[in-house]
Amino acid sequence: MKLFALSSLFLLLFPLAAQADMVVTTKSGRQYTIPVNGDDVQSIRFTDSGSNGQQSGSSWRGRWKTSEGNMNLRQNGNVVSGTYTQDKGRISGQVSGNTLNGIWAENSSARKCKVKKLNTFYWGRISFTQQAGGQKFIGKWGYCNEKPDANWTGTR
Repeated sequence: MKLFALSSLFLLLFPLAAQADMVVTTKSGRQYTIPVNGDDVQSIRFTDSGSNGQQSGSSWRGRWKTSEGNMNLRQNGNVVSGTYTQDKGRISGQVSGNTLNGIWAENSSARKCKVKKLNTFYWGRISFTQQAGGQKFIGKWGYCNEKPDANWTGTR
């Protein structure tokens, strides 16, 4: 029913504009194709039921060019995870406002931690803060559980 309502909404909003299709893929792999009439769609926003459209912070989702290599992040609410090219790196963290705090992990690194995190002994803390309307971040990283103090920057 929600799918029909969404499709009907687009048809009502853009009755005489160019035809396009929106494809929605669910976690289970099902795909729904929704015809969208409109060549001037600015944005489409999806929220969980019960979230009242409120976002928990900045969007980190997408591809970034960073000082540690290309990074691709996924975001679900305030939880962010992803990968970057340096030593097959991984990121896991939480967003609060425009800041992402979490952990980086790699297959090898200059320092081995005493405890495993993200399935490796090579990890550390990160703290990234978005700037320029979410188009870049200035961040810090550190080894193991030490305070992040080395620079890590990125742009979309």
